[in-house]
Amino acid sequence: MNKLLFALLLAGTLLLQSCGDNKKESDRVENAEESNGMKEGREPGLPDDAAKFAVKATNDGMLAVQLSQLALKKNLTPALREYADTMIKDHEKANTALKELAAKKNITLPTTLSIDNQETYERMDQLSGPDFNAQYAKTMLNSQKKTVKLFEKAAKDVNDADLREFAVKTLPTLKLHLKDIEDIEAVR
Repeated sequence: MNKLLFALLLAGTLLLQSCGDNKKESDRVENAEESNGMKEGREPGLPDDAAKFAVKATNDGMLAVQLSQLALKKNLTPALREYADTMIKDHEKANTALKELAAKKNITLPTTLSIDNQETYERMDQLSGPDFNAQYAKTMLNSQKKTVKLFEKAAKDVNDADLREFAVKTLPTLKLHLKDIEDIEAVR
């Protein structure tokens, strides 16, 4: 009897754990994009490019914040520490504004990093000291270049006026982040 009860408890625990894992997976970028493609309650006439931009921008913003939070736990150079602080402050502000805008337009945003960005985070978490500093700077440089391109394209091409305005308003800060990390890299 005890063995049967133990087996049932174990099976129930495993089932609950697997349900929890599926929840995390369902919060990823890939699922947000799929959800937005099928969503009927989305703002009438909202083009797919607007939802895709919002999802990509959210994913990029979450990566910037999470890597910078990780960076602050590491032994950073003073310049990278200041950069990480700025990234957290500015990207949390932009992420919040985008989240509010997406809610008004009924766009589903991811709440966890994409698989690729999660892998980047996990690789970075394994590093320390000068190796972490070098990889953080390189990763942020590449990430900021990609994010600036995304926002430049959205500022010109997104067919939703509110999201286009968000991109236009956010772009100068992103360009400043890119310049700052380029300057940090130039003196390393």
